[in-house]
Amino acid sequence: MTTTEVAAAKPPAEITVEDFSVLVGNLNRLLTGLSSLKPLKDNDLGLADWLVLTTLAQEDGINNKTLARNLGVSGQRANQICMSLASDSLIVVNQSAEDRRANSITITEAGRAKVATLNTQLKLLLSSALEGKERALKRGSRLIRNLMGIVRARKAVKLSEAEREATQANRKAKKGPRAKENETGTRP
Repeated sequence: MTTTEVAAAKPPAEITVEDFSVLVGNLNRLLTGLSSLKPLKDNDLGLADWLVLTTLAQEDGINNKTLARNLGVSGQRANQICMSLASDSLIVVNQSAEDRRANSITITEAGRAKVATLNTQLKLLLSSALEGKERALKRGSRLIRNLMGIVRARKAVKLSEAEREATQANRKAKKGPRAKENETGTRP
């Protein structure tokens, strides 16, 4: 039997909500640990600040909406991060010449120097931990992107009929006697 045939004959692994909660917990611990790394602390930057500077170092002149989408945060949160970085003169936020409602975010030389230094420090710190694990890191990144795609797709899908009915039943149950009055037009 070939490996393909063995894989086809083997039932798919069942992933439980508990398994998923362990993954989410591990991701949360990873992000918490990353945010407290010495290079970030020494440079007085948070994880979100570093992500913005790194993004702008690669793709300068993007608008707030694009930055928010790239970071996976709301436009309001991206704006808060940008205002903080702008107050430290690490980025400049200008009104877009094409669209007065949009802005153009650029990294300053000070921001470019800070993120270059920080990225060098992070590379030294993380390289030994990640050495030889490049493929696993890419697979993990791909898995997280796939999970995010599922989450985004789920948000975009309208509630199914059963979910809508359950929601309506819950609303009626919370309203109590008033719900019956509204349905029949008479008081109970």
